[in-house]
Amino acid sequence: MKKVISIEIALVLLLAGIMFLLLSTKEPRMDVTVEEVQNTFSSIKGDIAIDYADALRIRSQLGINPAEHDMVVYYSSAVDAMYVYEFLLIRTDENSIDALQSTLEEHIATRLEAFRGYGESQTALLEKAIIKQYGNYICLIVADEPSTWLEAVKELLEV
Repeated sequence: MKKVISIEIALVLLLAGIMFLLLSTKEPRMDVTVEEVQNTFSSIKGDIAIDYADALRIRSQLGINPAEHDMVVYYSSAVDAMYVYEFLLIRTDENSIDALQSTLEEHIATRLEAFRGYGESQTALLEKAIIKQYGNYICLIVADEPSTWLEAVKELLEV
């Protein structure tokens, strides 16, 4: 009798765990606008000296064509190549996510290689960089506290 009850309890706990996992993987909002992202970012960036990048800068700095994606919001320094802070949020189709992930990983690796050996503060920031995917969104953050910026993105996307 005790063995049957133990098995039943284990099955109930397993079912509860599965339900928790299913409910905690929520799909992100698909109607987030550029303006919402800009407002969110301007409220969290503090005195970081990066500004909104146009399509030309996105192509030249990241090798990404914004016209190929639903939404691209990118902030970086337009004037100082030594300033490695970045924020990028892209909404795209499922087929593009893996290629974007590879592009962003390569971008960070290239910048790390460029700064290794002489740019200690830049290297430290780049080593903490976060690349995160939420459904059809992919986000790149290079900052002192990237998790703070990521939490704001998660709140915006409602994930």
